Amino acid sequence: GLEVWAAVSGASPNWGGCTVWASLDGDSYRRIGVIDGGSRYGLLSSTLAAGPGGSAAVALAGQGGQMLSGSATGADNLQTLCYAGGEFFAYETATLTAANAYTLTGLRRGAYGSPSGAKAAGSSFVRVDQAIAKSDPLALDFIGKTIQFKFTSFNVYGGAEQGLADVDPYAYTVTGDMVRLPPTNVAGLAASLEGY
Repeated sequence: GLEVWAAVSGASPNWGGCTVWASLDGDSYRRIGVIDGGSRYGLLSSTLAAGPGGSAAVALAGQGGQMLSGSATGADNLQTLCYAGGEFFAYETATLTAANAYTLTGLRRGAYGSPSGAKAAGSSFVRVDQAIAKSDPLALDFIGKTIQFKFTSFNVYGGAEQGLADVDPYAYTVTGDMVRLPPTNVAGLAASLEGY
């Protein structure tokens, strides 16, 4: 199906998270999720070469957050799933290189059939985990439509949340990029002909 995902992080050390709201008309908003502690997202800080393996250098935005290493089996099972420049991949090892900066190695490239070509420095990066707000499944006719989002922040104690009228909306036009990915190769095919 088709979904819209949002990664959000605050700039202040007192920022604790936010409630995510969505609207199709810009007037009536519906709560679609809560992000506690912020998402881990930012940019690739150097080019990610094409092909299998390699390493990804990332610089996290906002409060950043810790990127934890996993295992070979975990990476094989996409437990450390990330998204960068149109590609899903998982990693084994995350090495801190500076404040909010990591090098990810032991990559499993091209997850879900996404293209594993080169990704330029400055491409968007996000760690795909429970700290991502996800919409309900959307019908394919949402492609090309604009959805308005609002993020009402609260503090580290879960209090003092902003009101909907206090925050500006963010407009997003649904692209449907992931729907355009080709299906995986067919491993086997059987046909059955029935007479009428």
